[in-house]
Amino acid sequence: MLIFVKIYLLPLGILGFFQPVFHSYPVQVTRVVDGDSVEVKVGTRIVRCRLKFIDAPELSQKSKKGEIAVGELSRLELKKILSNKRVSARFFTKDIYGRWITEFMIPGHSVNRLMLENGFAQLYGNSSYRSYSEKKAVKKLFNESKINKRGLWKTPYIQPSLYRRKLRRISHQ
Repeated sequence: MLIFVKIYLLPLGILGFFQPVFHSYPVQVTRVVDGDSVEVKVGTRIVRCRLKFIDAPELSQKSKKGEIAVGELSRLELKKILSNKRVSARFFTKDIYGRWITEFMIPGHSVNRLMLENGFAQLYGNSSYRSYSEKKAVKKLFNESKINKRGLWKTPYIQPSLYRRKLRRISHQ
């Protein structure tokens, strides 16, 4: 029985006890950091979160020609989606920076999927999905937004992971 508990329950530590892995918790968004990171209040704690399976432009990132602040546009889109809504969150695991990998929900929608669908985020390469059908559905949303040039797809910009790599190279010189 102890093995069953370890496999199917995750010690989130957010509320101070073991919680089921896929349970949603009501949260209050306190800050939208960028297009894929937010801070939320859960109970009395402030928790840093990264949106599951998406990768949005860095806040300092601009379009290839430099005229459009794509990072700021992505942050504003996430802020617009989350503002004045009842938000719940599913916490999965922590990333290497200590942020919770999270799927946010507003009534009737996954916020993570809306960011992809609206064209303000790309797929994050190292994401884990609950099922093959979830992975397929998320990829379909991403491809449709790209083909239809929604959101940031209207202007060319460097893929966020390549932009971060470029920043690291510059900072090491």
